[in-house]
Amino acid sequence: MVLIVIVQARLDAQLTVNGDEMRQRQTAIARELEKIVKRQQQLEATNERLQEKAVDIRRSLTDNDLSVTDAQYQQLRLINEDDITLKDFVAVRTVHCSPNTDSFYSFQDYEWYI
Repeated sequence: MVLIVIVQARLDAQLTVNGDEMRQRQTAIARELEKIVKRQQQLEATNERLQEKAVDIRRSLTDNDLSVTDAQYQQLRLINEDDITLKDFVAVRTVHCSPNTDSFYSFQDYEWYI
């Protein structure tokens, strides 16, 4: 009878320890899940802003005239690609013909574009 009580006490103690470990694991998992959900919400918000920005950029590239004059072209091609606006970058990269002259430029004409 004493042996049964000792075994029962050990089993109860082990169950208590296992229960505590499970609660700790569940708490840690819940914290990690909260972090994941928060990060997902941040990413979704960022994605939404990026999609809106993409629509704005698409509109600006399709609604506006992307042609540039010879003078503008010469100025723009001297600017570092990282410092130029996307609209100007696309305008310079596209083939264009100046309204004042018959000169014709292609982005393939200049090494810095390659």
